[in-house]
Amino acid sequence: MAFRIPLGGQLQARPAFTIPLTPRAGQPSTPREAALQRAVVGAIALQDPAQALAAVKTAREKPERPFTYKEEDVSPVLQAVARAQEERPGDVVPDDGQRAVAAAIGADPLLIVVAAKAIKDGGNAAADGARLWASIDADLLERAARAAARERQFALVPDSTSRLERIEKRLEALEARVTKLDRGG
Repeated sequence: MAFRIPLGGQLQARPAFTIPLTPRAGQPSTPREAALQRAVVGAIALQDPAQALAAVKTAREKPERPFTYKEEDVSPVLQAVARAQEERPGDVVPDDGQRAVAAAIGADPLLIVVAAKAIKDGGNAAADGARLWASIDADLLERAARAAARERQFALVPDSTSRLERIEKRLEALEARVTKLDRGG
């Protein structure tokens, strides 16, 4: 089964491309489809890395499971990314997490931002459908989810640079006092 996405809204006005919806349908056949897939995978991984890893586990343990979701839940996400590929919105700025995940999976961080917004706007149904759709390529989703989880863990670590600078200043002040005391003052 494949899903055709019209580019620009009208199938007659512009060519469409096919996005595979089942593992048996194969991988994306064009670089544009691959970029779209990577954007959705990155957005899903960033939304909830634990759920993304759970989807990877399910995809690997039960490869025969049916892909039960509604195309109308996933379609707005895919169409939003396809539009962004054409129009390249200039007001979108990816954060550090989005850049890190994009680097881990070879995605465009701007498209990840667009996919994340479309998933958020679509609610739980869009998120669940996109997560299932993203699990078609379990290896890609796992790389993205691990990068997203790593970024979340880094965010929990306090800024050690400023702390280290404060410690160094205190140490220098103490050394200056010791030197002054040694000289008899």
